[in-house]
This record gives sequence, structure tokens and C-alpha cells, in this order.
Amino acid sequence: MTGPVDRRLAAPQQPSSTGGARAFRVLWTGQLFSLLGSSAAAFCLALTVYSETGDASALALVVGASSLSMIYLAPLAGAVGDHFPRRHVVCLGNAVLSVVSLLLAWQVGQFTAAEGDGFRTILLLVFLAGTAKAALSTTLSATVRELRSERDLSRINGLTSLVETIPTVSGPVIGAALYTTVAPAAVFAFEAVTFALAGALAATVRWPAAERPGRDRRLRPFAGARRGFRFILADPGFRTLQLVYAGVNFFAGLATAVVTVYVVTSSTAGTEEWNLAAFTVAGPVGLLLGALVVLTVGGRGSRAAVIVTALVLGALVGRLTPALVAVPVVWFVAQLVHQAGVQISNAHATAVWQERTPRHLQATVFGARRLLGQGPFPLAVILGGVLADRFFQDGAALPEAAGAIVPRLAEDGGGPGLLLALCALGQAALALLLAASPRVRETVRRP
Repeated sequence: MTGPVDRRLAAPQQPSSTGGARAFRVLWTGQLFSLLGSSAAAFCLALTVYSETGDASALALVVGASSLSMIYLAPLAGAVGDHFPRRHVVCLGNAVLSVVSLLLAWQVGQFTAAEGDGFRTILLLVFLAGTAKAALSTTLSATVRELRSERDLSRINGLTSLVETIPTVSGPVIGAALYTTVAPAAVFAFEAVTFALAGALAATVRWPAAERPGRDRRLRPFAGARRGFRFILADPGFRTLQLVYAGVNFFAGLATAVVTVYVVTSSTAGTEEWNLAAFTVAGPVGLLLGALVVLTVGGRGSRAAVIVTALVLGALVGRLTPALVAVPVVWFVAQLVHQAGVQISNAHATAVWQERTPRHLQATVFGARRLLGQGPFPLAVILGGVLADRFFQDGAALPEAAGAIVPRLAEDGGGPGLLLALCALGQAALALLLAASPRVRETVRRP
């Protein structure tokens, strides 16, 4: 498969503006409901597992089981999503997730009643849910180009990002209310209802027919996944874009492992909890802010300049500044800027892939893209924890040496701050590499 051939396939006739727009609205309304249930259930599951086991490693296993399947099985899930009609994949995916949520409701009830029994079953169900979500999310990303004919896909991605972010703020509140007033199992029953509702809404609309030239009727997910990787690796611009985002996510993983430690150790006595709570809340608020910015002004300016600027500001303001300034208000604002930058750069980058990937291959390519771009993140989180414990503790050799140049790094929190600063500089350097590549500039240019 060659890049030019695929590019010619990427621009078939536009979908019906009326039918596609209505399907888009109904589909993403259902997605809003299902994400609300998922966010509430994720909060409840974390709280339940930790309260019953008192073990941070058990909590990490639950989070890891979901993220690993969503990232590392994404290429296979995307190939499956492209093989079948997207409407069927969305409906079936929501139905599977609804059943898994009901099983989790039952198992969580047994888990809390039996003092920890059934933890392996919970891990298995979480892994299965992550796999279904991988197929569903890659298919949903592919439907954007199939259902909407607007030229400015960046703004449309701002809208979908807004839908995906709102539940991260309100979902935990709903989860906490149900958890404390009813029972943990009720939260998963609520999640099951939201998935069923999303699937039912998707089944009510008539989607425009999608072109799938030369599709092999046999389901071959591994061959399909290889096709997605070949599409990306055959294009120099896409290769560089993926390399940069893989590096950015690697440094993001290292920073994720240490940022909580930094906030806690840099806080004055008695303020740790409040500072960490404010910093945590700033994350989803920043995502909402970034989505609103894209939705409002997504079509203006050079797309390459927007992507690079968002990455650089997110790194230097969002990560380097708080590492060098021990002021909680600065941390809060920096986290807002960082998460807004993530949202803005991702929305514009996703628009590039939607424009230049053949519609019948979009779920396949998006699955491969997720693995190539996000695959380093979980490994970097683990590595970051190891580095923070061994080389970037307060008083260790590296922070002490850096403190001779930047005195802040020799103070409380300076060790984790040094690792945070190095991650910020790494991300900024990769963004500048993106800006310097003429092939990337041509790839991200609006058609």
C-alpha cells in the first residue's frame, strides 16, 4: 500500500448533510450518556477496590487492565470496526458494555460482601470492557468524517472533545452520590443503563452508506491491523507526526508518575490535600477550556502553528513553570494551560487523520495510531515511578547538582521537580522538531 493511492481514496463523495448531521447528533448524545455512566463507575470501582483491599497495587492493576486493552488491542479492534458497518459496531459495542457493567454490578456486590473474593473476575471484566471500548472509540472517531461534511473538522473535534470531557467533571459526583446513598453495585447498574440507551439511540437513525472499495468479506483482524500500520509508516509526514506524539506521550507518562509527588512534597504542612485536590480539578477544567477554544476558533490560523504552539505552551507553561515555582496558584493555572494545550493539539491532529485517511480504513488506522502514539505512555508511567524513587528524590545527587544552577531544585520537592522539568524540556524539543519538518507541515495543512 502506498501513500498516494490511499490519499486518492480519502475523498469520496460527501455524506448527506441532513441525514449525516442528524445521525451525528443522536450518536454523540448517546455517547454523552454512556461516558457519564462510565465516569461514575470508574470512580466507584477505584473507591471500592481500595477500600476493600487497602492496596495501591490492586488499584493500579484495575486501572492498568483497562488502559492496556484500550491501547494495545486498539489496532485489532479498529480492524474489526472497519470490517462491519459502523452502526452495527456502535450498537453491539454498547450492548456488550451494558452486559459487562451488569456483571460488574453483580461481582462488586459479591466482592464487597466476601471481603476481597472475586478480584480476578473484576480484572477480567475490566479488561473485556477496555477491549469493547477500544472498538467503540475507534469506530466513533471514524464516524465523524463519515457523518459530517463540514470542511473544518477541527471545530467538530472540539465538539466531540467537549462531549467526552463533560462526564469527567460530573461523572464522579454522580458516582459518589450513588455510592454513598445506595450501594456500589447501583453505580454499575446505572452505567449499564447508559450504555443500553446509547446503543438504542444509535439504532434509531439511518446512517449514510459508506464506501468500502474492494473490502474482503472475511474477517481478518491481524491482517487489517497490519494494513493500518503500513498506511502510517508508508507516509513520511505521518511517520514523523507519530514519532513526535509517541515521544510527547512518553514524557507525559514520566510526568504523570511524579506530578502528584511533586505537589505533595512541595506544599507547606497542612495544605497538601487541598493543593492536590485543586490541581486534580484543574485537569478536567483545562480539558473543557481547550475544547471550548477549539469549538469557537478551530478554523482560524495555520494548523501546524496551532499544534506546535499548544504543545510548547503545554510543556513550558504547564510543566516547566510549576516545577520551578513553588506557588499553588501557579500550579493550578499551569495545569489548566497544560490540559487545554493537550485538547487543542489533539483536536487539530485528529482532524488531519480524518481528512487524509480513506473513510473505509479510518477505524483501522486510528487503532494503529493509538498504539503507536499512546503505547509508550503506560510503560513511561512505570519507569517514571522507578526513576522518582531512585534518582529524583529530594537530596539525591541529581537534584543537588541541579540546585547549584536553579536553587529551587535543592528545596523541598526539588527532586520530583527536576524530573518534571526534564519532561517539559523533552516535550518542547519534540514540538520544535515537528515545526522544523516540511513534510509534517505539508501533511497537516488544510486541504
